[in-house]
Amino acid sequence: MPYRKDVMQIKDVMRKDVKSVPHTSPIFESAKLMKKLNVSALLVKKNTDFVGIITDTDIVRKGVAESKDFSSMTVESIMTAPFITIESKQSPREAHQIMADSGVRHLVVSDGSAITGLVSIRDLLVFYKNTAEEKFSEPKIGVD
Repeated sequence: MPYRKDVMQIKDVMRKDVKSVPHTSPIFESAKLMKKLNVSALLVKKNTDFVGIITDTDIVRKGVAESKDFSSMTVESIMTAPFITIESKQSPREAHQIMADSGVRHLVVSDGSAITGLVSIRDLLVFYKNTAEEKFSEPKIGVD
């Protein structure tokens, strides 16, 4: 389906298969899981509730750059909480604006109180690339 920027909603751009880790998960295990799944963020769960998000940026800025000893640290100690959400019916443009205003690269997508997905700045870049390619594609040469 070709992208139409004027009718797209963030639910059409987001990743629906949201991965999570328990709040007690060691940082090393979470980083390995991110690598294995080829994702840059995981939601953090405490009991049945999502309580935060851990991103590759959190690991670098709040851990590596501060020379933290990860051997005994859990994701809860460096996760971002509360995470920032966007409603599934909002537009990619609104997601971009929220990310820019908040200084984050990931938004948790919700439909009311239910978490339905995750959208990253990379997801938005792919969306905008596809819309640009559609808009500026080679002209069709017709028969005169």
